[in-house]
Amino acid sequence: MDIKQALGVMLKQNEGAVKKLWDNISDEESLERGSENLTHIRWIAGHITNALGYMVNIAGGTSHIPTGWDELFRGGKEMEEDFSKYPLMDEIRANFDLNRKELYKALENIPTEELETAKEIAPDWNIPPQEALMFLVNHEFYHAGQISTMRNILGKERAFG
Repeated sequence: MDIKQALGVMLKQNEGAVKKLWDNISDEESLERGSENLTHIRWIAGHITNALGYMVNIAGGTSHIPTGWDELFRGGKEMEEDFSKYPLMDEIRANFDLNRKELYKALENIPTEELETAKEIAPDWNIPPQEALMFLVNHEFYHAGQISTMRNILGKERAFG
């Protein structure tokens, strides 16, 4: 199995997990923060989707992240108190699907040598694209775990096992 195939397998596994975790979450439930004031599912879902746009770009594709989403969902960003600033869950889900398809297409088309050759991914982040993509695949699954925790707080049945 080469790196493109391995990334494809990991991305498919994550995609299945993320969808199973967020598909039956309502817009109202997606804003619940629990008694510990945790990160709500809507922000986590938007953050995963926004980071997916980065993955598409790293793989040489064209991301379709709406204007303003990076400001709402980028890493280190505090959540907005005004929930009306967030897109609805259906919009986040649809954007995730659109960008996931674009990522699979980009991975098919990018030469393996290009994935292996270090370049500036972001300021002060000069690594091979395959390493950036592997990091972001792990990042995605980490945040899927946060959604799992929030599902528990919401009283939802376990998504797995």
